[in-house]
Amino acid sequence: MYNINTEVGPMNNIAADSIEAAKEVYSAANRGYDFEGAENGDYPGSWFFVNCDGVRVEDFTAEMPN
Repeated sequence: MYNINTEVGPMNNIAADSIEAAKEVYSAANRGYDFEGAENGDYPGSWFFVNCDGVRVEDFTAEMPN
């Protein structure tokens, strides 16, 4: 199970076979959230992290407010 949190908000308990599949579910539910664009700096202030079974598997939080 994946949990994803972004500046848009969290989504928990995403049943997916991979991190990319979980991101697709999140994106579809959140107006096309663009993870790649966030990482590329296309959206200043964007941040996200992904946890799988309680373990952080991806972290892009440099722009995350304290």
